[in-house]
Amino acid sequence: MSQIETELLIIGAGAAGLASAYYAKNKIDYIVIEKGESAGTSWLNMPENIYLLSPWYVNRLPGSKLDKFKIFKQHGCREFGKYLNEYVDQHGLNVQFNKEVEKVTESSFGYSILLKDETQISCKYLINATGYFHNPIVPKTNDLKGIPFIHVQQFQSAEKLSKRFDYQYNNVLVVGSRISGGQTATELSKHGFQVTVSARTPVTFAQEPWLQKLVYLPYYVYEKLLSKVKPKFLEDTSPPMEAGETKKLVEQRKIKLQPAIKSCEGHKVEFTNGSSDNFDLIIYCTGFGYVDEHLKALSSTSENNTGAQTLFFMGKDLEYTARSRYLRGIREDAKKVINMILKLKS
Repeated sequence: MSQIETELLIIGAGAAGLASAYYAKNKIDYIVIEKGESAGTSWLNMPENIYLLSPWYVNRLPGSKLDKFKIFKQHGCREFGKYLNEYVDQHGLNVQFNKEVEKVTESSFGYSILLKDETQISCKYLINATGYFHNPIVPKTNDLKGIPFIHVQQFQSAEKLSKRFDYQYNNVLVVGSRISGGQTATELSKHGFQVTVSARTPVTFAQEPWLQKLVYLPYYVYEKLLSKVKPKFLEDTSPPMEAGETKKLVEQRKIKLQPAIKSCEGHKVEFTNGSSDNFDLIIYCTGFGYVDEHLKALSSTSENNTGAQTLFFMGKDLEYTARSRYLRGIREDAKKVINMILKLKS
């Protein structure tokens, strides 16, 4: 069993972990470990055509130049994953890949991290930046034995899905009323699938894309200022479904809307309004849970014997502000967390 000792260990080489590493570089001895083969594994494994709604100028990580030709660009998620790998090389960040955590326990040094390859890492300070993608949430439905279902995490593209089915006669139920549900339903509909969206609450749409782009800059300035006065100014940080193409397809009845699922029997799905339909596939766009199973062995506190905080979370919803789960918040939180650690170290 090999043993490694470092002052700061960062778990996860996504945006949150890499932003933290950027601010830690040359200031504290640190290591980033990533269970995937490259940085941004989650981003690279997202559906092919899912894209970020926010523009580049608020999504770029610290140290990245603001290209004036990309200020308002909306990157695809996989494109952003490639950017994260370039970011590691550009800034010479200390990232070790194929390092999956088995469990984290407390030790006299601080924390003891056991990896699945039996490597033991000891650290004084720990940042958990594991994100959400590897913990998909699938709601419990009465009986899905007769109908195939996947989570959007497993969905690649409508084109690849069509190779498994005669899509002209295929009826797909998308469960979820937020961004991924809207983007998935839109892509499927445009590809020839019959699509229904089921949601527990009535579907609401964001502003039209042209209006959103018009107010991007003033809104993000306002949001940043508001987060300083009232950090958790939102209780629900998940934005509504996009307007634009999705809203148009709904209005044209090319995407049908239904309330929550009441029951399933074979391929027949009954909804809470009493209506029913037969479906060939259900795609759950029902979100993800924060990945922290490896921390379950820790006590309820994250303090050392001086009472100082030594365990930090990055990229977690509402951890510091209402922006904490978003890239624009991650940039701010990473700087804040590293400064807190450096203050403790001194």
